[in-house]
Amino acid sequence: MTHKTKRGIGLFFKQGISKFKTQGSLFPSSKYLGEKILKHVDMSNGVCIVELGAGTGVFTKQILARLPKNGKLIIFEIDPELVGFLQGIISDTRAVIVKGDARDIRSYLPDAKIRIDYVVSGLPLGNFSKKDRQAILHSIKEVLGPRGIFLQFQYLMASYLHIKKVFKTKIVGYEYRNLPPAFIYKCVKK
Repeated sequence: MTHKTKRGIGLFFKQGISKFKTQGSLFPSSKYLGEKILKHVDMSNGVCIVELGAGTGVFTKQILARLPKNGKLIIFEIDPELVGFLQGIISDTRAVIVKGDARDIRSYLPDAKIRIDYVVSGLPLGNFSKKDRQAILHSIKEVLGPRGIFLQFQYLMASYLHIKKVFKTKIVGYEYRNLPPAFIYKCVKK
């Protein structure tokens, strides 16, 4: 385990304790969860992906390892310390790190006409108020292209019904090697 990896785990744990409501976990996601989610992403030429709640960049690194040369990754993180950490470990021209709120994704996009193919999210939707959760889900729906896919992982199924009100949703996986284990939802526009 590298020094940066250890530092990232420690930072995530620290932020998880102090900001559990927005972070939703004390531990970064596992590579196994990332692999299961990314099975549902077609990394074709020009693909554009938004990652919500990047944390310490576990999924970010996995996405960038598979992203084509002309692909784009827009990384959202609201926590300033985690944004600083990400800026220190991500130096890829295909990636843009945004310190921003998922309730208003469109306003942070570099080009208002940009087409988003995938939104990958680990936001703890069940921790948010109904108003904030709805704002996030509708913001995702607004930026997704016509055939766009929203991939969400959750530790509990409490948010499933909320997501299902906005998207056509199905559970496409469960990763028990994650701490805590997580369900994976694949969502498309109705």
